[in-house]
Amino acid sequence: MYNNFICITNWQNYYKIIENNVWGVKKSSLNQLNKTSKWDKLIFYIKEGRWQGQKFASSISGIYEVVSDIFYDESKIFLYNNETFPYRIKIKNISHMNSPKNFRPLIPMLKLTKNSIRWGVVFMGKAMIQLDNMDYETIIKYLK
Repeated sequence: MYNNFICITNWQNYYKIIENNVWGVKKSSLNQLNKTSKWDKLIFYIKEGRWQGQKFASSISGIYEVVSDIFYDESKIFLYNNETFPYRIKIKNISHMNSPKNFRPLIPMLKLTKNSIRWGVVFMGKAMIQLDNMDYETIIKYLK
């Protein structure tokens, strides 16, 4: 049995993640990453923000599988506050869908967000959140 996670990132790093097939976190989020194992599934929540001069809404994208154990690498892949996010795992796209979709329609459908007055707070300060199977399946249906 595998676990499902939603990984929180920004637009700049989302494209670096899919380009390099790697997910990384800083030391303060290592406990979250330590919950992953090979074959676990990752979906990316991309925070509202600007990228390449355009403004983008909060979005959701990808179905990725963890294909490595955690490793440490300080190479500069990511583009956020000069962070290297050195605790990393290799990932593989298993959905072949790289077009992010607006996250807002999912808010009332997910247990993770539907009872939250300010749903964005659910993601604040976290690199990743474990999803229950129901939320994971809801997101998968929405992405397809």
